[in-house]
Amino acid sequence: MVAASEADGLSLDLSGDVGHDGLAAAMASFASSWEDGAAQLVEATRGIASGLRFTATTYEITDAFAASGLGRLIDDLVGGP
Repeated sequence: MVAASEADGLSLDLSGDVGHDGLAAAMASFASSWEDGAAQLVEATRGIASGLRFTATTYEITDAFAASGLGRLIDDLVGGP
């Protein structure tokens, strides 16, 4: 039986009779593995998002510096691209 839960979204309720102990154990194992995998995917996605935010901020700061007078002065002294 699939039961809705406000805290966890959808959850698998294996407390009832599934029909076969081996099937119930396989379903419980699958559900646990699925939950762990989904949690790892969420964590990886957060890491990617954090890296993208850092990269975007770095580009923004670099562009602002290059557009400033100091950035143009350094380009003139050192030789810009």
